[in-house]
Formats: sequence, structure tokens, C-alpha cells
Amino acid sequence: MIRFVMSVLFLLSVSLPVSAACYSRAEVSAEQGLRIHSELMQIGLNCMEILRQPNLYNNYRQFTKQNSHVINGWENTMTSYFARSNGGNGQRDFHDFRTRIANEVSSSAARMRPDVFCHNHVKRLNSAMVMSQQDVVQWASASGGQLPSRPLCASASR
Repeated sequence: MIRFVMSVLFLLSVSLPVSAACYSRAEVSAEQGLRIHSELMQIGLNCMEILRQPNLYNNYRQFTKQNSHVINGWENTMTSYFARSNGGNGQRDFHDFRTRIANEVSSSAARMRPDVFCHNHVKRLNSAMVMSQQDVVQWASASGGQLPSRPLCASASR
């Protein structure tokens, strides 16, 4: 069984295009931006009752509306990455990616006590609410909280 699993993993690694192994700077920023967006959603959904602030989810929705152009750009960047890397139009891989990120953020929040998570993170949503789109883009570009799932391509690091 182990030999079979190793063979499958080897075949997958050999069959992946070289571009699947790394991200451009725009792809790193897009992934980080989508992680931030998922985290803000978790804050909005999970913390409104814990902190007795029923407006938190509405704040998340308002942030999403205010920054829909930026968020759509991140989504398009990642969809293009998956289409280029895995073939097809990239939509299914992108949706799997978004689900994985949401699950990672949710799992991270679950590892803390809910009140601790909320008290530690609600400031991020409040800060995001007053950011310009340019500030949001910079936040995603500079976000050092979570490593991207792919390294930066050597040609993009120059």
C-alpha cells in the first residue's frame, strides 16, 4: 500500500507543470488577500455573539462590497494560476482552494478559545473597515502572517 501511495505521489509530482511549483508576486499577494478575506469572514460570523457586537458580520459584508474590485482581482489571479498550472478553466481548483483556505482559518480559530480568538482578531476587521482599496492591496502584499502555499518563483523574486 505504501509503495502504491508513493508511486501516485511521484506520478503527480512528475505530471505537474513547472509553473505549479511557484507563484508570481501577484499570485502571492492574491493568496494572502484571500486569506485575509477569509479571516475577516470568520471574525464577522463567529465573533458577533461572543463579543455582543451584532454588526460584525455586516462590517465584513460592507468590507467585501467596498473592496469587491480588489477581491475579484485576487480571485481572477488565482483562477488564472490554476488554469495555467492544472489545465481547464481553473474554476474547480479555485473553489477547492477557497474552501481549503476557509477551513485553515476556521481550524486556526478553533485551536484558540473562541473568546480569545475574537478579542485578538476583531481589531483586524475594525481596521479593515477604514482602509482604502490601496491600503487593502498593500496589506495583502505585505502580509507576513501566513506563508503562501507555493514559494515565489525565482524569476519573480528579482
